[in-house]
Amino acid sequence: MTRKFFPAVLAVSMFCSPPAAAQDSEVDAFCSQVGQLANLIMQQRQLEVPMSEMMAGRSDGLSRYLVIEAYSRGSYATPSVRQREIDMFANDMMVMCYREHDELSD
Repeated sequence: MTRKFFPAVLAVSMFCSPPAAAQDSEVDAFCSQVGQLANLIMQQRQLEVPMSEMMAGRSDGLSRYLVIEAYSRGSYATPSVRQREIDMFANDMMVMCYREHDELSD
């Protein structure tokens, strides 16, 4: 179910049919933004900000998806473990972004 939603968000968010080099640049920029947003959301998750606060006012599918994914993972007390989870989550969401784009462009 998770993987079915992300491609739809990605497809809506990406530009259609630019030249390959421009498209790669746009994908890199978009997936980097996904990683930055995922990082910020997971920071709040690790601080145990309630999910209801994180979902309030989020109407776009991508940020709601990232909140749900972040709150599907644990929160930790140790600062180094928290930071590792934040970094891993951001990277995981960027990997998913790139993979989904590659699948859409095939």
